[in-house]
Amino acid sequence: MDTIIRVKNLRKVYKVGNERVVALNNINLDITKGEVCCILGTSGSGKSTLLNQLAGLEKPSSGAVYIGKNNISKFSENRLAGFRQKNIGFVFQSYNLLSALTAVENVSLPLVFRGVSKVKREKMAAFMLKQVGLGGRLTHRPSQMSGGQQQRVGIARAFVAKPKIVFADEPTGNLDTKTTIEVMELMVRMTRENNQTFILVTHDGELAQYADRIVTLIDGSIVSDVPNVSKIDRAKAMEKILEAYDDDEKPQNEIVITHEEVNDDADGDDGLIVDGNNEVVVENKQSNENEQTPKNENAENCDKNIIMENKEIKPNEEVK
Repeated sequence: MDTIIRVKNLRKVYKVGNERVVALNNINLDITKGEVCCILGTSGSGKSTLLNQLAGLEKPSSGAVYIGKNNISKFSENRLAGFRQKNIGFVFQSYNLLSALTAVENVSLPLVFRGVSKVKREKMAAFMLKQVGLGGRLTHRPSQMSGGQQQRVGIARAFVAKPKIVFADEPTGNLDTKTTIEVMELMVRMTRENNQTFILVTHDGELAQYADRIVTLIDGSIVSDVPNVSKIDRAKAMEKILEAYDDDEKPQNEIVITHEEVNDDADGDDGLIVDGNNEVVVENKQSNENEQTPKNENAENCDKNIIMENKEIKPNEEVK
């Protein structure tokens, strides 16, 4: 797999009064193209600082961040701004929508900076909003939408220009559980469809389960870096297993009829098997009408003497 982000010996130190606070301590990390990578950590672990470094929002104290072949740590602010416009999308916890703009106008903002014409960018924005389930909210402003809807607008904005990398900083922090699941599934699905790299920063171990890989930070250092089978991929695998199970053919010598077709007044249930789907399976066994029940050879060959209660009783002898 091609590496799209490479971090080499990255350190970030902040000066607070007379003290020096080490936010990131010698970070080395490679992220591959198309990967969903979660940076997991509690408050103060350095995860948001690392996101800022990866996105070129802050300069490192030492070390370097490469995106592709570009050492963005050495870029000027103007060059970084242009680079982010072309290659990076952001999903924020607080949505960061402009209150005076409609959903379409908010989503089309990244395209403005790319010089896309108004007609084309509004068409692209409308299409993206439909993709995230907001086709009926194109002209709504943020104040007219719920938190979940506003975050969907934010997601559409992040993906509309098809950036190579999308960063999401605690994207579900202000959402309820149901909306959180919907938003996470939406972002991962769109990432997969466009073969984009998605970097999720969160403190929530449950959200981390949507990633292909989980990098855990404590006190500015990576303490674990493990692959993970995404919750979405696990769900898809389970669906395939269930589909394969459902598609299995019934045994060839069985005929399936619905439960309603069985006569309720039928005597007994010989030959009927009721399965878990409330269906009755009738065994399709051909029987020979002239076939006689085989005789018990042991019965024919047995002595006419009968052993009863360990006493031998001869023919015609009265039982006492």
